[in-house]
Amino acid sequence: MTRSIDEIYNSISQMLIKGIDGSFCDAVLEVELHSLALKISGGYLQVDGSEANSFSSIKEHKKILMNDLIELQAKTKENWNTLNYNLHSNGEFNVEFGFNEGLAEDIQRVCTQV
Repeated sequence: MTRSIDEIYNSISQMLIKGIDGSFCDAVLEVELHSLALKISGGYLQVDGSEANSFSSIKEHKKILMNDLIELQAKTKENWNTLNYNLHSNGEFNVEFGFNEGLAEDIQRVCTQV
């Protein structure tokens, strides 16, 4: 089954929401992706304005997230290996794609050494 880009974004949003304890105002997922390598970080701010919190279960769903990101990478026209995904409590989100040349070179170097 092929999914639309919007369906992939929805899947990522749902995964973030599962990792949030209580009400939130903003959540951020930062990703570095290259082939089968994935580094994720991020967290969320609660409505009460307290300090930033880490997602409670995002690492448990890392394989699903990686599949979503690989599918998204294949469907987007941009060449990217970094992604910032910002989710707001009203359901709106924005995505910023980037290309980190140093990351790409490091991964390529490691792959050729194996």
